Amino acid sequence: MLLPRKDRKPYLKLLNDFIQDRNPIGPSELVQVEFIAIHPSQYRRLLRLMADLSGVETINSMLGSVGFSQDSHGGRDDMPSLENLEKLQRCENHILRNFYRAQAELERLQRIRLGEKVPARLTLDINN
Repeated sequence: MLLPRKDRKPYLKLLNDFIQDRNPIGPSELVQVEFIAIHPSQYRRLLRLMADLSGVETINSMLGSVGFSQDSHGGRDDMPSLENLEKLQRCENHILRNFYRAQAELERLQRIRLGEKVPARLTLDINN
């Protein structure tokens, strides 16, 4: 994934922190740590997009606001449209699901490397 210039330095710091914390051995574990580190950057970009769509100046003002202004119909005027909000929520769910999946896979790989008996992976795919 290509990161905007302003996101590269925080990403590299977070990646180094995760590498020190998770101590990956080998390329498979390192890839999972990279996946784990990229998701917070994606989440920050999503929050910036949501702030832009909401007309809020910064992420901090969006996240830190306690009172919300209302439009003439009593609705919040600092929220994206319902259509955009649904898209943003799907993106957020996708980012978080992949973050937790990468963490679980890293833990599984490390347990295998340490000689623990790890049950076979169970994949459940639910479609409409």
